[in-house]
Amino acid sequence: MIGDRIAGATRRVAPTGWGEMKRNAVWNVVMLLVLAACSDNKAAEQRIFVTSVNGGEILRSDVETGGVRTTDSVEIKVRNDTKAGSGTAPTSTGTGSTSTDSTTTTGSAGATAQDVVVTKYKVSFSRADGGPVPGAFEGGTAIYAPANGSEGTGRIAVVLGSHKGSSPLSELAGGGSFTATARIELAGEDRAGNNASTVAYLTVSFGNWSDTTTTTTP
Repeated sequence: MIGDRIAGATRRVAPTGWGEMKRNAVWNVVMLLVLAACSDNKAAEQRIFVTSVNGGEILRSDVETGGVRTTDSVEIKVRNDTKAGSGTAPTSTGTGSTSTDSTTTTGSAGATAQDVVVTKYKVSFSRADGGPVPGAFEGGTAIYAPANGSEGTGRIAVVLGSHKGSSPLSELAGGGSFTATARIELAGEDRAGNNASTVAYLTVSFGNWSDTTTTTTP
């Protein structure tokens, strides 16, 4: 009996719902960590924008130029609105570089950690009428866009010469045309390793356009 009274006196009964309270507390901590991570990722996103593609003009893609299927490339400008912080990155030599798909303008002295280099892109097509389009492809580039609202300029391929020898572009050699929208996805990193990406669109008119010839009078 005495033992029972002692055991009863020392026994502690957990409040109703105590296990649930602990689970809720753990869940709240987990959610705070997730939200903090999301906040950090959002803060790390670089605000880059495409300000110009092909000078704002429609791209007229000729499926044959003098009997040759050439790749159509356009100039593209990328602005980096990220504010430069106190950190700095190794300075660039300011020299340009050339990739298989594009020529680029890269680097300037006094680079900061918030400067962005666009290193790759993807082009895909769609038509309003749902018709067939050239296949999507990816390319490499190196467009350097300094922080504080500065722009970087480069050239990227939009229509590959190899596409012009395949359907649906090959059929246009005998006549006809169609218009498609090119979706251009750009991606890269700032010098601190944070991801940066943006999307732009370009209207492309495909056809076997008349080749321009120049005649010189003796």
